[in-house]
Amino acid sequence: MTNLTANQFDTFIDIISSEDYHAPLWGDDENALRNKELVNIDQDHKVTLTRTGEQLAKEIKTRQADQDIKHMGAVERRWFVEHTADSQLTDETVQLLAKDRCDDLRLQGVQLLIKRDLLTDRQAVKFAHDKDDEIRMSMVGRVDLMEFADDTSWNIHQKIIDYVAESHIDPAPLVEKLAQNPDAGMRLWAVSIMSEKHIPLLIDDPDLIVRGGVINRFADSLGSDLIDRLIESPRTGVRDYVARRANNLSDVQIQKLLEDEKVGFWMRDRLEEYRKEYRKLCALEKLFGDSDSELMKSQRELALSENFGH
Repeated sequence: MTNLTANQFDTFIDIISSEDYHAPLWGDDENALRNKELVNIDQDHKVTLTRTGEQLAKEIKTRQADQDIKHMGAVERRWFVEHTADSQLTDETVQLLAKDRCDDLRLQGVQLLIKRDLLTDRQAVKFAHDKDDEIRMSMVGRVDLMEFADDTSWNIHQKIIDYVAESHIDPAPLVEKLAQNPDAGMRLWAVSIMSEKHIPLLIDDPDLIVRGGVINRFADSLGSDLIDRLIESPRTGVRDYVARRANNLSDVQIQKLLEDEKVGFWMRDRLEEYRKEYRKLCALEKLFGDSDSELMKSQRELALSENFGH
């Protein structure tokens, strides 16, 4: 096909679809088509096809009628897909679209394969390694998560984090593989999808952010013995995370953190916040505690919920 831009192709389609097409006064696309010897433009700006233009029009109509996208250029394929309802595309056309060089057309093909239940396991694995993020994302939940073990895309990571949270599956093999990855970013991804049983894998990670991620995510479920060990860490950053994030601290552990010259201020800051919340609670108790009415009880419960999440 004559090499046309998207705008020129749109204009050519408009011309062959009209019985009386007139070019605007400054018709750049029409002039370009004339320069390519596809159309003639008379003094009244009426546009007619040349013999070459008529041949091209015939070829385009035949290809579109046959859905022969294998022999369409990228511009023509995109125009055809954009102007054809999904329901009118044959299964064969959908399969070809799923192999298209253009990411957006390939994505549409993949989405239609899924919608029509035509996607095979073999295709799913192949698409899980596609260069396009959206196509790979569409395979999450359709292939083994291990297919994404080397994927460095933040979009894929977030998609899998959401999938694991919603489906409640155990991504243990993926977590164990990621925990051995030399890239700290990949190990941090593991923290986002791992369960408590995997804490030992990354709680001693050489990267402080990864260790901090574990402490932060499992702040309510770190064992007392583990907290004791973390408090004794020679790395100030580790003790810092414990002082700021870890919950269920014993009195002894709190005292040790208060006495820590490097991170003690974080513990004091948290205690001050506890005192403020305690004073709010006392004020609410005083305000609502003397009333037995259902209204006052409901107000008290609402106030407590808003302030303390109870």
